[in-house]
Amino acid sequence: MARFARSEALLASFIGNYFNKIDRKGRISMPAKFRHGLAEEQCQEIVLFPSREGKAIEACSQHYMTTLIRGLRRLQASPEQKDAIARTFYSQIAEIPFDGEGRINLPRHLIEFAELGETAHIMGRGEYIQFWNPEILKAANEAANQDVAGNAWSLSGLAELGSEP
Repeated sequence: MARFARSEALLASFIGNYFNKIDRKGRISMPAKFRHGLAEEQCQEIVLFPSREGKAIEACSQHYMTTLIRGLRRLQASPEQKDAIARTFYSQIAEIPFDGEGRINLPRHLIEFAELGETAHIMGRGEYIQFWNPEILKAANEAANQDVAGNAWSLSGLAELGSEP
């Protein structure tokens, strides 16, 4: 598992795509590669919450959640806006332990939010993970491909940006 420094914590880098079944109790097996990355961070559970990018569930380590919470505290917004954002964000977070078989139990409210059925597309997004309904993700990707078609970017350009302090 690739790792890189971010502030005072080392965070796992989640990369890859997987399709896993969700059983009738809402349990899903987490890809071993992602479990190992979390174990390297000494995480005994995963943090889940609704995505702000679409109808998906986002998942991250407790370390990365700390980074998000710190960012929320520093957000440039009015006290009323920050309170509304915090209330919405914190009320939907679920901290879920892994069972002995490497599965997590997806909370019902998150399954309903993401419109998950029998299968989830589990996608690494760098420092976090997303769970998508495969059909909803396909439609979102088609729309995104249209949006980025005219944007010029390259791996070497990204690497150059990533190497800046």
